[in-house]
Amino acid sequence: MGRKRTLSLCVIVQEEESAVEECLESVGDAADEIILVDIGSAGKIAETAEKFGAKVYSFPWNGSISDVRNYSISKAGGKWVLLMDDCEVFEKSGREALADYVQHSRNHGCHFTVLSPAENPEGGLCCTMPNTLRLLRNDGLYCFRGKVREQLCRKDGKKVAKGLFERRDFRIYRFSRFEEAAKERQKRKENCAALLKELEEEPENPFLQFHLGNEYLSDSDYKNAVCFYDRAYANMDETQPYAPHLVYRRAIAYDHLKQYERSLKAIEEALAVYPQCTDLEQLRGAVYSEWGRYTLAIDSFQRCLQMGDPPPELRLAGDNPAGPLLLLADLYVRLCDYERAFQCYKQAVVQEPFHYQTLYSVGHVLNQMYEDKRTAVAKLTAFFSNLEDPPNLIVLTDILIEEKLYAYGVVYWDILAKQPGYEPDKTFLRAKLYFYTQEYEKAWKLFEPLAATRPAGAVFRQIGGESAEYLYLLSLILGNEKTGECIRLAKGGCDETTVRTFRQIWNVYRGNGELAFRKDENWKRVLNAVTLLFDRLIRAREFDLFQKLLYVLNDINSPAALTALAGVYFSNGYDTLAADQIVRSVRELNYLDAAGLNILLRTSRK
Repeated sequence: MGRKRTLSLCVIVQEEESAVEECLESVGDAADEIILVDIGSAGKIAETAEKFGAKVYSFPWNGSISDVRNYSISKAGGKWVLLMDDCEVFEKSGREALADYVQHSRNHGCHFTVLSPAENPEGGLCCTMPNTLRLLRNDGLYCFRGKVREQLCRKDGKKVAKGLFERRDFRIYRFSRFEEAAKERQKRKENCAALLKELEEEPENPFLQFHLGNEYLSDSDYKNAVCFYDRAYANMDETQPYAPHLVYRRAIAYDHLKQYERSLKAIEEALAVYPQCTDLEQLRGAVYSEWGRYTLAIDSFQRCLQMGDPPPELRLAGDNPAGPLLLLADLYVRLCDYERAFQCYKQAVVQEPFHYQTLYSVGHVLNQMYEDKRTAVAKLTAFFSNLEDPPNLIVLTDILIEEKLYAYGVVYWDILAKQPGYEPDKTFLRAKLYFYTQEYEKAWKLFEPLAATRPAGAVFRQIGGESAEYLYLLSLILGNEKTGECIRLAKGGCDETTVRTFRQIWNVYRGNGELAFRKDENWKRVLNAVTLLFDRLIRAREFDLFQKLLYVLNDINSPAALTALAGVYFSNGYDTLAADQIVRSVRELNYLDAAGLNILLRTSRK
C-alpha cells in the first residue's frame, strides 16, 4: 500500500557536496521529495542533487535563518516537512518509524533528539540541543521567525496551542562546521548583536533571552550568560521545549562562576518542575563534587542510578546512559578508592560496550591497583572480547602507551601489525612507542608523513593534528632547525590557539622576547595545549627541555597556570612537586580551584 501522507525533506545547504551527500544518504529514502536551499555552497551540489533526485533552489543569504527555513517550506509539496541542515545526519534506525509517524500522527509537529558534540556547555562528548522541532505539518498554518534562532509561530498571530506538538526519540546528529577560533568569536558577536536588536523589539521574550545566554555561555562569558538566563527564567513557560535546557544551562553558568550555592538552588528549583530529569540530579552531583562535598556528590550520583534514564524531552546532558556511573567512578578515583572506581567503570562498560574512552579509565585504575603489571594487563585484556579484531588491538595498545606500559604496548602492536589494513592507526601507534622510548629519529620518520598528509584513521580521527604536535616536540628535542616547518604543518591539523602556543613556546626556546598570544586569548585553551606538551615531555623524560620551556607560563594570563602545572606533575607521579605548586598558587596568586584541592587531598593520603 502506498503512503497516505507524503514527506518533504527540506535541507539548508552551505557546505560542499560530501557533507550534503552524507545528510541525504541518512534519510533521503524516507522522503517523497527533497528540497535543497543553497545559501553558500557556491553551486557545488549539482551532482549530489541529481544523484538523489533533489530540487535545488538558491536563496541569497540575508542574515535570517528563519527566512531561509520558511522559503524551503514554501517549496515543499508534502503534507509533512522534515527540516534539516547539511551538517546533520538522521539516525537510520528511525526511518521506518518516521514513515509510520507521518502516516498516522494527528499532531502538528514533532521534536527530535538532536545531539551535537560541539554544543556541550560542560565540554563533554555530546549533548542535546534546545532547538529540536524538525517535523512540521505543512498546512500553511505555521512559520518561523528570528534571525539567529528559529522560533515557531502562527502566521495569523495567534498563540501556538499547547498539546499539538510532541517529542519522539528520533535522533539527528549535528556535526558542526569547523571554524577557526577567530571566526567563532566573530560569529558569536554577530549573533549577540542580532539577538540584542531583536530583544529591543521584544524585551521580555524569554526565547531570545535564553539564546543570548547560550551565546555568552559558549564564549565563556558566564556573568552575561547568568544575566540573560535569569531574565529568561523569570519569564519562562515551563511547557516550552527549550525550558528544561534553560534551567540546566542556568545552573551550569552559576557553577562556572563558582557560585555553588546558587547553582544548587537553581537545580533544586528545576527538579521541582522536572522531577524525572536525571540529568539535573547528575549535574547536582557534579557541582557537589567540584565544591568538595564528596559524600553529597556520591548520594546524588547513586540517586541518578535509581532514577534511570530521563524521558527524551528531559535528556539534556547527551546520550550517555552510563554518565552517573562514570562520574561516580571518577569521584572514587579522586578519593583513591580504586576498587569502587573499578566496579563502577566495569558496570559502565556493560551498559555501553562500544564507548572506548571508558576503557582508558579502566586501564588507569588497574594500573594503580596492581604493582604486578602482568596482572593489570591481563585484567585489562579481559575487557576485549576479540583480540584479533584490529580496532580492539588499536585501543588496547594505545591504553598501554598512555599508562606507560610500553613493553606490553610493543607486544600487542606486533600482533596488530600482522592484521591487514588500518595502516594510519598502526603507524601512529608505532611512532608513539618510538617517541616514549626515546627512539626519536624513528619516531620522526613515521610522524612526518602523517602530519603532512593528515590521513583519517579508522579509530584515531585526528592523526594528522596529533602527529604535528609530536613532530613539533621532536624538532625541539632534536634541535634539527625544523621547528618553523613543523609549525606550518600544525596549521593544517591544529586549531589556531595551539598554533599560537607553539609559536610562543618556540620564542621561549630561542630566548625571543616577542609575544605570539593575543590579548583576548582563550587562556583555558592555551593552558590545555601547554600542559599537554609538558606532559609528553615529562613522560619522555626530557626534563632539561621541560625546565627550559616552563618560562612560557609567565606569558599566560591565567591564575590557573600553577594549578595546571601541578596537574602535570601529579599525573606523572611527582606528588611533592605537585603539592608545592598548589601551595605556591595560593601564596602568590591567591588561587585554589577544585583541581588544586583534589591534588592536595590525594597527595596527603599517599
